Amino acid sequence: MRLDSAAVLVGKTVDIDYWLRKEVILVAVILAQFFLKIRKLLRISETIH
Repeated sequence: MRLDSAAVLVGKTVDIDYWLRKEVILVAVILAQFFLKIRKLLRISETIH
C-alpha cells in the first residue's frame, strides 16, 4: 500500500512538472511573438518618421 501511494505521488508530481514545463514553454513562445510584433511596429514607425 505504501509503495503504491508513493508511486501515485511521484506520478502526480512528474505530471505537474510536465504541465508546468508545457505552460512555461507556451508563455515563452507567446512572449517571443509579442516582442517580434513590437519590433516590427517600431521598425514601421521608424520608416514612417
